[in-house]
Amino acid sequence: MITQEDEVEMMAKGMAYRKPIIDRIDRQTEKGIRKYGHTIDKSGHLKTMELHCEYALEEATDLIVYLEDLKAKVIRLERRENTLTEAIGSIGDRAREGLDDGDRYGQERALQIILGRCQKVEHALEEDN
Repeated sequence: MITQEDEVEMMAKGMAYRKPIIDRIDRQTEKGIRKYGHTIDKSGHLKTMELHCEYALEEATDLIVYLEDLKAKVIRLERRENTLTEAIGSIGDRAREGLDDGDRYGQERALQIILGRCQKVEHALEEDN
């Protein structure tokens, strides 16, 4: 019979990102061994608890910088996605309106508007790159 503890362990080990995390820990440990000749618990390069804290704070500061940069990129991508979604919806609406027009002028005008909006979308994409 599977106990609740067994189920918790299976769920934890089944996380999609568990393996990449463990692989990263292994790579970092190997990197530390190559650099210091030992794992952090045996290397002795962190002589005091204060030095240990300082080193951790430096790492945390780097993490904050990376996360702020990533956050800015996510915000730009979300804005771009929203702009493109709105533009595509607008283009589709205008295309349907133009197709519903019985007169040729309305259809041509709709196509011109659609082309203009497509060019704006293309320009927005170029600005993001």
